[in-house]
Amino acid sequence: MLKTFSAVIAFFLSLLILQWAGLLPKWFIWFHALASLVSFSLFAWDKLMAVKQRFRVAESTLLLSALLGGWPGAWLARGLFRHKTLKTPFIQTLWGCTFLHLLILLCAVVYQFGLL
Repeated sequence: MLKTFSAVIAFFLSLLILQWAGLLPKWFIWFHALASLVSFSLFAWDKLMAVKQRFRVAESTLLLSALLGGWPGAWLARGLFRHKTLKTPFIQTLWGCTFLHLLILLCAVVYQFGLL
């Protein structure tokens, strides 16, 4: 869990540095923070409903929240609540969402440097 928390903190610190350097707009940070909060909340709610054996949040909804920018919150909630830790296809898709967003970030920074 500490590695996950550290990675998420490093991501947001990187965004702050890139924004401070003028390579990213402010909304980019706020977008990821809000999306992460939504994703974290969905994972927390799904875990609570799993424990109470009630209606659950669909996996597709959880993954969509990660795909729409909430992947840092998804990783935090997954580690904190020990939720969705054994479902290999789910984990692989979550990694895919993460790498996609990191690739988009890399392309945005490279574009700002005029290399693309």
